[in-house]
Amino acid sequence: MTDPIINGIAIVKDENCLVCYIEKFTDEIKHIIRSKLVKICHGSKKIDSGPFYSYEKTLRRFLKVYDSKSDNQKKGLMGELLTHLLFEEVFSNFKVASIFLNKEERSMKKGFDLIFVNTEDSSPWYSEVKSGSCNLASVNDKSISLLEEAKSGIHSKFISESDYLWISVLTDLNATIDDISVRNELERLFQLDATNLPEKKSSDKRVIIVSVVYESLVEKIDIERIKSLKNAIEGSNLFSKIILFSIQKETYTKIESYLLEQINNIK
Repeated sequence: MTDPIINGIAIVKDENCLVCYIEKFTDEIKHIIRSKLVKICHGSKKIDSGPFYSYEKTLRRFLKVYDSKSDNQKKGLMGELLTHLLFEEVFSNFKVASIFLNKEERSMKKGFDLIFVNTEDSSPWYSEVKSGSCNLASVNDKSISLLEEAKSGIHSKFISESDYLWISVLTDLNATIDDISVRNELERLFQLDATNLPEKKSSDKRVIIVSVVYESLVEKIDIERIKSLKNAIEGSNLFSKIILFSIQKETYTKIESYLLEQINNIK
């Protein structure tokens, strides 16, 4: 167990495998939500850009979309939100290069769940997030099942013929990357990825595969199980490089309640 980077979250990290146990919904976590929500939903370039992109308006937009979803969809949206919130905190050399809210009303962004850029070498990384509750499964079996589902999901996107996936990636660059030279280089790299031959559309990609399990921390995700899965995926040569990232939190409703409380306090 490493020293906590965020108060209320315990972390285990080993060989590009990481597990975050959200033990308490602390004031520091709430502060991270408040400070990052505009960036997550609209991109870093919209922070302090005017009243249209204020925290209040962004929160209302997020909740309008969120309230229209089923319980399973809400778990998925909260899982993506948690990934947005936590991954950069843990991997300081990564920057999110995608936005959460779609351009269409009452929708979340379509395409890859998240795009990251490794700031050390400007390499693009693609992420897929799967979330759910255990029901009758053990927490370890559920986490592995979600990671497997995320692996299959992102592989399917790479080999699909959808241009929209890549149009969304390229569009989000303008909202998230300030430096023009960096943005132009990333656009070049993303276009190369988008136009690769079909047999190369997966095996040369760097991926971040994420599971979010809503379950009591009485039983915890075992990082050894995560490492075993990582070794198996690496052995398949399905991707160029991989990071496996698992989050365990008892419930998603505490974050929901906090966001609703924020709106009520603004009124």
